[in-house]
Amino acid sequence: MIGYKNLQLGRDDMSTKWLLDVVWQTAREIGYGSTFVNRPEGVGGDDHEAFLRAGVDALDIIQLSDYRYWHTPEDTLDKISPKSMKIVGDVVIASLPKIEQHITAR
Repeated sequence: MIGYKNLQLGRDDMSTKWLLDVVWQTAREIGYGSTFVNRPEGVGGDDHEAFLRAGVDALDIIQLSDYRYWHTPEDTLDKISPKSMKIVGDVVIASLPKIEQHITAR
């Protein structure tokens, strides 16, 4: 859900806010603000929900709002962009020092 050719990631309203803020700010700082956009991404319950219920901070980076192929037979490799995968990877890696700093400052 992070490799779509027309990638535009909104902010999941269930995710831990400080994690969202760190990752989205980092995306802007390294030039990917047009991919990590400030709009809601109505994910609802997803894989990260169990962590949140257990009190573990969690973040869901996912594009659902306009990815019509999700869980369909048309969800095939031709929809994937290596560039999109790289963007998300670059942002997450660049966010890690800030995440560590936040955790250790607690």
